[in-house]
Amino acid sequence: MLDKYFFYYFLRDDEVRRFYGEKAKQFGAVPIHPNQKLRKVIVLINSEAKRQHAARIFNKNGLPLLNLAGLDINILNVRELLIFDLNVTCRKV
Repeated sequence: MLDKYFFYYFLRDDEVRRFYGEKAKQFGAVPIHPNQKLRKVIVLINSEAKRQHAARIFNKNGLPLLNLAGLDINILNVRELLIFDLNVTCRKV
């Protein structure tokens, strides 16, 4: 059964995505000088948070906006980083 506010939230989220998509598109349309470095973003994501709901929301809402803005995006999974950090720490000891 659909929540009584489902369509309200669906339309609201769509309007928010459209608004920020236009802003990101304007930002990404600005030309970059050939000698200028690309604008970069590093995103830390805990893909296990809230049963992967946070990662799905980012992939649906955040990632397209960053792509429209013309940014070079590096996505780092926090869980994998923690495991990597634990392995490195254990080997140093």
